[in-house]
Amino acid sequence: MLTHLVLARWKPGTTPDQIAAIKAKAPVLLGIEGVESVELHANLGLAQPAFGRGIQSILIVRMRDRATLDRYGPHPLHAELGAVLMPNVDELTITDYEAD
Repeated sequence: MLTHLVLARWKPGTTPDQIAAIKAKAPVLLGIEGVESVELHANLGLAQPAFGRGIQSILIVRMRDRATLDRYGPHPLHAELGAVLMPNVDELTITDYEAD
């Protein structure tokens, strides 16, 4: 199992409706072979500001394996989500990890 984490800080002025549209679009990633789950959550913001770096949302994509990740980046459904997501993004941090 591979987990793909995307930590997002939104551009100033991004509205709750825009974030809701991103959340509604995120399940499109389930159409990529090997993507097993997709979640988008608001950061509770409980970390001290210096540690939280203003992260406002967390996208969690769980995938079957690395081959899925290889397909994921160039996949048209990934681009479809990106078309809604990226105009609202001030900064992204992305990391991947494998767990048994």
